[in-house]
Amino acid sequence: MYNVWRQEVEKWNLPYTVAIVHGGYRSKRTGKTKKEMALESDADIYVINFEAVEWLEKQAERFKFTGQMLVADESAKIKTWMSNRTQAFKRIVPLFKRRYIAAANPRPKSMMDMFSQIWMLDCGKALGSGITKYRNKYFYQYGEKEHGLYALLEGSEKKIYKAISKLAIFFDDDELDLPPMVEVRRTVELPPDAREVYNGLEQNFIAYLRTGAITAANAGVATGKLRQIASGSVYLPFKTKKLEIKKPKRGKFTTLHSEKADEVEQLKAELGDRPLFISYEFDHERIALQKVFKNAPAVYSDTSDSAGEKIIRDWNNGKIDVLIGQSQSVSHGLNLQEIEAAVVYFSLSWDFDAFDQFRRRIWRQGQVNPVYVYYIIAEDTIDETMFNVLQLKDADQDKMFKALKKDLINPKQKGLFKMATSKATAKKAAKKKAVTKKKVTKKAPAKKKAPVKKRVQKKAAKRGARPAGLAKGKHNPKLNRDKHGLRIGSVQAGLVKLAARKSGVQVDEAAKRLNSTPNSVRVNIRLLETKHGITLKNDGGRYKLT
Repeated sequence: MYNVWRQEVEKWNLPYTVAIVHGGYRSKRTGKTKKEMALESDADIYVINFEAVEWLEKQAERFKFTGQMLVADESAKIKTWMSNRTQAFKRIVPLFKRRYIAAANPRPKSMMDMFSQIWMLDCGKALGSGITKYRNKYFYQYGEKEHGLYALLEGSEKKIYKAISKLAIFFDDDELDLPPMVEVRRTVELPPDAREVYNGLEQNFIAYLRTGAITAANAGVATGKLRQIASGSVYLPFKTKKLEIKKPKRGKFTTLHSEKADEVEQLKAELGDRPLFISYEFDHERIALQKVFKNAPAVYSDTSDSAGEKIIRDWNNGKIDVLIGQSQSVSHGLNLQEIEAAVVYFSLSWDFDAFDQFRRRIWRQGQVNPVYVYYIIAEDTIDETMFNVLQLKDADQDKMFKALKKDLINPKQKGLFKMATSKATAKKAAKKKAVTKKKVTKKAPAKKKAPVKKRVQKKAAKRGARPAGLAKGKHNPKLNRDKHGLRIGSVQAGLVKLAARKSGVQVDEAAKRLNSTPNSVRVNIRLLETKHGITLKNDGGRYKLT
């Protein structure tokens, strides 16, 4: 999947070399891994995934690109401020002078997701130095404290948009030259047996099957089970002798119905030769789809990079009729817009970013045909709830983009190329104007600076120090000094007074006796020690008489 960037460079004939910083295979000849060798290679562009940022942080000595440009594509992957990935990203950000983030869905869940992404651009200038300041300024907490639930304060949404407006560049669909996207909702009904199981689990958190009972410990577990039943199958619990634990990733499941699979098959028959790009969530859904479309390849977590690249090439060359993809695995980094195709959601995801990015694999720049998106929804199930939630999130995202475009973003900033052109044109015009109106004027001679010695003496006199060149032992008449030539309020003067008061001996006599200068601190300390047994001790950096 990483080679997409290299393929795009070749496609547009750009004069750049691309290094893919990926791969843990260690070379026997060099003793280095593939990504270590890629990082040390001489390239114009280095491509690395977000999961490897923590590793990248430890390779600071190999940062040949320090001080240049950092681009975080699909920046919603660093939306969680306290995650290890985001914290590692945060630490490498100051190494780059130019930083850019790109995201089709910068707020997949809420406005809280915006903070860490914007922080990567300006290190906290727009929204605050830390997430706590951001929360306190724009949000209020509700519900139980440990749940960490926050909602926007009144008027805060617009304030956030205003704060980030100078950093944001929004591309509308018109600017991207996208074809229309048509969304179609197709519903199916659960058969009676499946409905009975569904209702039992929904109401009582338990359902009985021939193969055994299905239980849900809480509402979260029940939600996952209900999604599975709506799609046609449900995973069975994995039992051990000691306790019952969650199913493994691809454990045993029992099939309850095939309504959705039958609906997709019927849809394919209606569309004829138009290819289908199908999204699924659970592994038993992939198995059900591949039973219907026997030669259909699938892209999911177990698909290797080389296999994935071949599937993408075959798809864009029109060799694949049905392509099945797990939404989290194919939601980023794939370009599948070379042919006319329809998008089908066999099941939905709670993650709006993954949901939206899946259809954008087809509906993106380069696609010239209208894109039809079909949602297969089981009636009176959690499918309907999920669909409504995703539509609300989509509306919130559009609301943000419209607010940024309409009210806050500078008109010259609404398109990257327009902005660059207008700035360059304005700069050129201003320069030309300055040249035509330039008048030749005789510059006034620059003032000569005073010699260094005199400047030092002047500064020293201002701050009360002995001017440079003044003989040692003499005092500056400008300063307030006592009869012994000591600065009033100084440590020396204080010790002189203390010594005179305690011993009755004048400082001149003490100096003569100890063969030292009158302003010596040592003289006064020695005098106090010999006459009265008083000593000066250093106590934590401060001197005390004892």
